[in-house]
Amino acid sequence: MTRTDRNYKHTLLTSAQAVKRRMLVCGDLVAEERAPDHATFVVLDGIGSGMKAHVAAQLFSSRLLSLLRQDFSTREACARIMATMHEARTKDVLFAAFTLVKVSNSGAAVIMSYEMPPPLLIESGSAAVARQRFYTLSNEVAGETLFQLEPGNGFLVLSDGITQAGMGGRLRGGWGIEGARDFVNQSLSAGKPAADLPGLLVAEAGRFGGGYKDDATAALFTCRPGRTVHILTGPPSNPAGDKAAVDAFLAEDGMKVICGSTTADVCARHSGRKITSSASENPFEPPERFMEGMDMVTEGALTLNQLYNLMGDPAAELDRSSTVTRLLDLLRSADRIYFHIGGARNPGHGGQIFRQLGVLPRQAIIPLIAGKLRGEGKLVIVKDNI
Repeated sequence: MTRTDRNYKHTLLTSAQAVKRRMLVCGDLVAEERAPDHATFVVLDGIGSGMKAHVAAQLFSSRLLSLLRQDFSTREACARIMATMHEARTKDVLFAAFTLVKVSNSGAAVIMSYEMPPPLLIESGSAAVARQRFYTLSNEVAGETLFQLEPGNGFLVLSDGITQAGMGGRLRGGWGIEGARDFVNQSLSAGKPAADLPGLLVAEAGRFGGGYKDDATAALFTCRPGRTVHILTGPPSNPAGDKAAVDAFLAEDGMKVICGSTTADVCARHSGRKITSSASENPFEPPERFMEGMDMVTEGALTLNQLYNLMGDPAAELDRSSTVTRLLDLLRSADRIYFHIGGARNPGHGGQIFRQLGVLPRQAIIPLIAGKLRGEGKLVIVKDNI
């Protein structure tokens, strides 16, 4: 069973979109980026139609995320983008409305909206329009909502393709945020799962307008207890640092894996925990070892190389009894994966037999594994030379 990390709430994004009729690309965009201590999401509505709107949304999404990577606060990042938007009111430059969402690992969410409908907050099984605090930034106005995301609640961010559905037709003023709220409450009362709400909202908006007169986007944000895996592989470069490295690893929250026989011995010696071994009947299968408090203990370089080789294979085709398969399953179940790599070098890993077999040392194979995991949407943090 996968153990959760008690200090980490993993934010989940579920979204649905529809493209404006007669257009090939969507001018709305939903983007996300995850860091060790928070997750950032942007919902953008590029003004205009088709490719122009799409390019605007892509451009300002990249700029916002780049500013946040540079440690700008949400308000500062929004102010920088809104300065460009203010200029666009008098010049023919790209423009996009947006909602920026930043959620810390504790669940504290900041939602900044510019020229977008206010979010809908879902608590205790019902939705309400968020109360926003308004700020003037770069001569433009942004609304801010603070929300504590917990398992069982959530919030929705909508583009105006949802709230303006039916405008000028069945609904003179459009569906409106209140109409969307009422629809959400009706859906929840009817027992619809929260995860279905984005698709239901987009479909209902299309029904109102007899099609989509604008790009329509609905994004739902919820959370669950996060799943973190810590992998210790390789002892420290200086044996004097063994105990500190072991203590730090054991203090981490989440699942724990040791990859490496010498690493396991070091951990056992400084923690006082016993190791037992399970012999493998298959000479090509890395043996597994067992230690109290560890979720897995495996051989090092060979296991990591075999893990990398299996990462592209469908789960149904893998041998469930294999140690390497079980390690792969564990990583696939995780949201965050930390590699703690010791700086000590194993001279045997550079020997000819390893080169003949194509077995890469941990310092070379882990970046390759990390790249594949990131491609699967995992947050991977590599701490090397400990």
